[in-house]
Amino acid sequence: MIYRFLKLKKAIQKSWGVDTAYKDDIPKWSTNNPAAGQCAVTALVIHDFFGGQIYSGVSQDGVVHYWNKVHGIKIDLTRSQFKETKKFSNIIEWNASDLLKTGNVKERYEILRNRVEMYLHQ
Repeated sequence: MIYRFLKLKKAIQKSWGVDTAYKDDIPKWSTNNPAAGQCAVTALVIHDFFGGQIYSGVSQDGVVHYWNKVHGIKIDLTRSQFKETKKFSNIIEWNASDLLKTGNVKERYEILRNRVEMYLHQ
């Protein structure tokens, strides 16, 4: 399972783009900060492959962030987008189908998911 996760992690990180970033985070996105705005769509892709739960929380400065928990282990591939450590409150668990209905998450997710699939099948 570790090898499968590491392979997926690399595929996700190689597949992030400005077109998969959340609209408000596009100005923060760069090749130096590729995780910016990728949390919701990344959490959905991880959920596709490993199941578990998707959570979101809100930081003191109003940033909404998403991550996964699989077999009780927190997985947050996009934490690196933040320069400082953030603490999140108002934690809620998401159903993947509900998250896909939020804003343009579905469109961005489909782009990311397709790129991940292409990367994994090279």
